[in-house]
Amino acid sequence: MGKVRRSSGSVISSVIIGTRGFMSPEQSVGRPIFSSDLYALGFTLIYALTNKLPVEFQPDPKTGDLDWKKSIPNLDPTLEKVLDKAIKDDRSHRYTTADEMYQDLHSSQPKKSIKTTEIAGNGLDYHQNIQPPTPPLPTTVIDPTPPINTSNSVSNESQKQGNFKKVSLFFLGGIIVLGVAIGSYFVTNMLTELKAAIDSNNQTIAELEDTVQEKDNQIEQLEA
Repeated sequence: MGKVRRSSGSVISSVIIGTRGFMSPEQSVGRPIFSSDLYALGFTLIYALTNKLPVEFQPDPKTGDLDWKKSIPNLDPTLEKVLDKAIKDDRSHRYTTADEMYQDLHSSQPKKSIKTTEIAGNGLDYHQNIQPPTPPLPTTVIDPTPPINTSNSVSNESQKQGNFKKVSLFFLGGIIVLGVAIGSYFVTNMLTELKAAIDSNNQTIAELEDTVQEKDNQIEQLEA
């Protein structure tokens, strides 16, 4: 807390808000300016890069500034220069605006240039922007779809139907021939079996007749 005594003898008190190490010297005595925020921003970035608080860095014996650069040996030179300027204790050596700090951060980036050519005409020299020629758009040639020949389609359909009929008739004829062959086979077998049965019966009858004749002869001999 800071106190200021007026000439009238009254005292005005003010509360200082900030974090030790991140506050600029003028803010720590209750007199912050715009560059005080840039001072705090610089140390915030250093803390993000090193994970160390400002109070953990030792002062450089030659300049008196905090020696934070040893903690980031491979830091980009442009960023190192910007941060070093942002945390100067002497506010006259700091950035006065955020835009100034932004411009220094981007000073190392190459700027886009427009190719120009000098044209002389009517005794006046001037520069004209040369735009690269726009390449022509590729064109794709699409072959038209050949017309459908309906007469060929009808002819092919008729030919398919004719072939189907031929195959159907051939298949039907094959079934009929196969049926006749199977029927003939069964009929032939039946006739053969019937003939064999008849022959067997005739033989049995002949044997019975022989037996009867033999019995008759025996009876005649007994009667005589």
